[in-house]
Amino acid sequence: MRIFSAMSGTSTDGISYVIFDIDKEFKFNIIKNGHKSYSKKIKTKLLNIAESRIVDKVEIAKLHWELGKILKDIYEKESISCDLGVFSGHTIYHDGPRKITLQIGDVTLLNYSSKIPVVTDLRYSDIAAGNQGAPLVPFADSIIYGKDKIILNIGGISNITVTGDRPYGFDSGPGNMLLDQAMRFFYRKDMDFEGELSLKGEILEDLIKILSKDNFISKKPPKSTGRERYGREFFEKIIEYSKRENPDKKDIIATLAYFTSYSIYKNIVNFIGNWKNMEIICAGGGCKNKGIIERLEILLNKKIIMSDNLGVPWDARESLAFGIIAYLSLLMELGIDNKGILAYPYGKITIASMEKSILQLK
Repeated sequence: MRIFSAMSGTSTDGISYVIFDIDKEFKFNIIKNGHKSYSKKIKTKLLNIAESRIVDKVEIAKLHWELGKILKDIYEKESISCDLGVFSGHTIYHDGPRKITLQIGDVTLLNYSSKIPVVTDLRYSDIAAGNQGAPLVPFADSIIYGKDKIILNIGGISNITVTGDRPYGFDSGPGNMLLDQAMRFFYRKDMDFEGELSLKGEILEDLIKILSKDNFISKKPPKSTGRERYGREFFEKIIEYSKRENPDKKDIIATLAYFTSYSIYKNIVNFIGNWKNMEIICAGGGCKNKGIIERLEILLNKKIIMSDNLGVPWDARESLAFGIIAYLSLLMELGIDNKGILAYPYGKITIASMEKSILQLK
């Protein structure tokens, strides 16, 4: 079966996607992957809504449609016929402990233009199953990377998967989110490309003490978080510190990169038994930031393996994982044997002609 899978993460930079083949033995082959950046206008709107206490329902409705159109356009531009699609949505609001989430991105445009079923609403299904709606991909990570591995994803938020017969995962704290906000505020750039500034600056110990008071880092799993915690309100602490102490701005960048490394390190050491004997594999945009990765390797005294070196591009891992979940959802929907795997989240499948997918599976 050939699957088109797309996702939009907390970094809010665009839609990443992958087209891949998978069989009943869960062997997969990536055909193509890519990324479609959001326009500055759409990115600004998404960020404003995510970080605002007052939201415009008309604006949300428009963005819901616009993201759906981008999804459809990506699929049509690739001109590679697929049997199944998946897009869980872009997170507008998420509070895992309270079982509240809101996703946007209308998949019906893709559904009706392509005539393929599309799996969506994965986070809602995960919450309905009694979980927190994030992270979603631990089981899929076991298929992608194998058992007894630690999979580190550094997007806007950092999250960790421990693979195995009973895989599990949790968010560890900020990924690129604080760094990106600092780059926009101090340098008017979207990111610290490859960690250039993160490596040049000095770590501000007094700022680390302020940031380390955040109790999410030490909270025991299960746990999930998002822009609601590490967005504009949290970043105000950094702005206040900058105004008060007037440090070199590149030192703030270096400190935020270190804080990301430190929070990941503390979560691995505190909450994963036998971690020293497990390989650590990294995916997500933060893996390209040498300031984060090099300092994390020093803290752990351990080499981190890049997902690219295992044949899964750093920007394809989450899309691939969602696609595998979608495949399992379809197997369950059709009542086809999936080797006894009870996979959650179980995505909702849009109403569409499913004959082609059924033939592919049966």
